[in-house]
Amino acid sequence: MTLFLSSIVATLFLGMVVAQAPSEWTCEPSYNYWCDCNCDPDCDIQPVCYCGKGYPPQACGIYIGRRFFLIQGFWDYFLHSDQQLTGSVPSAIAKFVSLRELRLDNNHLTGRIPSEIGMMSLTALDLSSNRLTGSIPSQIGMLSSLEMLVLDRNQLTGRLPSEIGMMSSLTSLWLSSNRLAGDVPSEIAIMSSLWDLRLGNNQLTTLPSEMGMMQSLYSLYVSMI
Repeated sequence: MTLFLSSIVATLFLGMVVAQAPSEWTCEPSYNYWCDCNCDPDCDIQPVCYCGKGYPPQACGIYIGRRFFLIQGFWDYFLHSDQQLTGSVPSAIAKFVSLRELRLDNNHLTGRIPSEIGMMSLTALDLSSNRLTGSIPSQIGMLSSLEMLVLDRNQLTGRLPSEIGMMSSLTSLWLSSNRLAGDVPSEIAIMSSLWDLRLGNNQLTTLPSEMGMMQSLYSLYVSMI
């Protein structure tokens, strides 16, 4: 199943999404009126409208409670690109054990990438174009099925973790336009499936000589200091 909210202005924090409802959702003027939108109580997803006197129907919201993040083996995709999301990426998102794609790019997310993300079974992770800070957690190397990792255009700092070389299925690694520093770890050269590597606009100093042996690498974007 795919959780995808298009054309919604939302806030994501600590297992909660509060959003402006689509225009096709309507509710009668009343105080704290709960919309009848066929919500599923098992998922703890409750459309709620605060349509008090003088408020238009679009002054509605969606509440996704903490219990929703305890559902295991339920969602395959979590797609919330370009939704003006704010707050941090909740560590409880790792409870989605069967999640294959997590895309939260082009939002206003802050804070660190949770280390718990390494416990997931993702094939694609896109957190680009946010305001994420801190270092890339070493646990990200546990994502052995990951094929695409896109973290560019954030404010990530520190060194690239050597564990990144453990992601043998990775084909695309985009880390450009951050504040990453230090040497690029030699372990990156053992990523046999990697063909698109983007490291430009960081504070990286040295590329490992072993990268010259990467036969699968097709595209390389770097700018060293």
